[in-house]
Amino acid sequence: ADALLVTVRSRGTVLRTERFDFETVRSYLVSQNDRARELSESSPDALSLAVLLSNGSIGKAIDNICGETAEINLSLYQSCSDFISLVRKRSGAYELLSYMQSLGYDRDTLNAFFSMLQNAFSDIVKSKLTQNYEPLFYLYEDELLSASASFSNMFSLEMIEIIEKYRLSLSQNANLQTTITAYAYDVFSLRDKF
Repeated sequence: ADALLVTVRSRGTVLRTERFDFETVRSYLVSQNDRARELSESSPDALSLAVLLSNGSIGKAIDNICGETAEINLSLYQSCSDFISLVRKRSGAYELLSYMQSLGYDRDTLNAFFSMLQNAFSDIVKSKLTQNYEPLFYLYEDELLSASASFSNMFSLEMIEIIEKYRLSLSQNANLQTTITAYAYDVFSLRDKF
């Protein structure tokens, strides 16, 4: 839209579409896409995650299952789940830092990791405030219920704020090692606020 002249853009109609629910996107993909059918049999979690990360967009869901993206997303999802488990165990700063360093992420992957973590903590807050919503991160209700029981809303909101701070620093070309180290110590400093 920014590539259009202002005079042309001002005469255009904004077409807003509703996002599709999880099951609609999933069933459409399986019925219309060979790769989705293959994933539904070989790696149903990878397909579910691709749909979850699409935020209700069929086009984005298709992009998420193409090539190695589905496996990368599943690996990132597992890394986020493992990190959340470390936080739940009230792991020390060194353990959190060692885990983050072991991931060996580049800037884009670290940003995607932070985005998934942010979605996870948003899910925790939303699950406590409302009954009807679609999770952005959690694939299974029992995982969400367990995480919700472990973290207070205050802790989850502070985690979201910290993650946003480090996503911003990444976008401003901060050093990756410094970002990972500072993030691990900030998370450690919150552990008494569960």
